[in-house]
Amino acid sequence: MKKIIIQVFMISIFLVLVPIPEYKELNHLILVNKIKIICTNNNINGTIFEIIPIKEDNGVKYKEKKYYAKGKSLEELKINLEKQTNNKFYYKSIKIIKTNCNRKEIEKTFHIKNP
Repeated sequence: MKKIIIQVFMISIFLVLVPIPEYKELNHLILVNKIKIICTNNNINGTIFEIIPIKEDNGVKYKEKKYYAKGKSLEELKINLEKQTNNKFYYKSIKIIKTNCNRKEIEKTFHIKNP
């Protein structure tokens, strides 16, 4: 009996300490397919391409929407892009990165893993 009580106690402590991620509806996510970032002397210009699946009789068709912003740094660029909508960008679906900037910094800033 003591073993069961100890196990229940340990499981309840574990569940309290484990962080539960915030729930997000898929309708409130922007699926990012491509990202294009151009670095110049003074500014960084960025374009994010959202992929929008549209259900049809024969399957799914995809539509694209662009978000464009400028910034002095990659962090500022990301903030300016995300200000354009109330929804959250989902960067893990990125397949293409076009850039003349440091690719590692872009991957770090936008939390992208090996597109």
